[in-house]
Amino acid sequence: MNKKGIIITIIIAILCLAIGFGSSYMFLKDNKCTTKECEAKEAGKPSVSNEKEVSETDYEQLLDKINHMSTLEYLNKNFSVNDLSNLDMINFALDFIDEKYDEEFSLDRVNEITKKYFGKEITGEDVPCPECVDVKLFLYDKDKKVFKNNEEHGGHGISGLRKPNIINRIIKIQNDGNKYTVLVKKAFCVLGGHTGYCTAYHKSYDDALNGNNTLFDIELDENEELDEAYEYYHPETEFNIISNDNLNTYTYTFEKNDNNEFIFSSYTFK
Repeated sequence: MNKKGIIITIIIAILCLAIGFGSSYMFLKDNKCTTKECEAKEAGKPSVSNEKEVSETDYEQLLDKINHMSTLEYLNKNFSVNDLSNLDMINFALDFIDEKYDEEFSLDRVNEITKKYFGKEITGEDVPCPECVDVKLFLYDKDKKVFKNNEEHGGHGISGLRKPNIINRIIKIQNDGNKYTVLVKKAFCVLGGHTGYCTAYHKSYDDALNGNNTLFDIELDENEELDEAYEYYHPETEFNIISNDNLNTYTYTFEKNDNNEFIFSSYTFK
């Protein structure tokens, strides 16, 4: 090959390399993570991996139990199953009974729920309204063993129990025999009324009550309604971007019974 041919070959090789590099750059640029959903997938749990010593089925059952246990966050303290009063467990069970304001529901129905979560049965009693003084929200009929809505109780807005919306992220599960210890990161939002929506999420229940340590907040456009914003606003995605290092740790313990059901034992945090 003469000198001219060698030069032409070198030029062609350089052009091929340049084209290949340019194509690779554009591919990587086009596939770069730019959405919050993508950021959440990449950043999800950056500081602590999900260490599980249990099956996927047990993991899902524990997460489901913890999500429902959020109903008791209004207690705002460390507690064990033995610390729960009869009324605490009734109020917990009421969240599972959708028709409670429209028709009677039995003591057996309530006990099915409390046994599933706490391994205990409750005693039927009237349920006071947390917002009102000396007014019953539900009345208990001892003869029929049923609860019914107190029709003399008028409707009103915010619940006195101030039950929050909570996003839970399990970061570790350890089991020793039938005892399961679950470490969880959380974001809390306390509803300002019966809107069904939360606007700001915080590091703790107490923070949510007082508007402190905001993790993320929804910013409404002028004249925009909350239900419209929730068509594109996804709190779980916002939460998944946050590092575990920036979140408090909450610890649950459960006992697994002979029916392979997880029964709540205790809940602690600092």
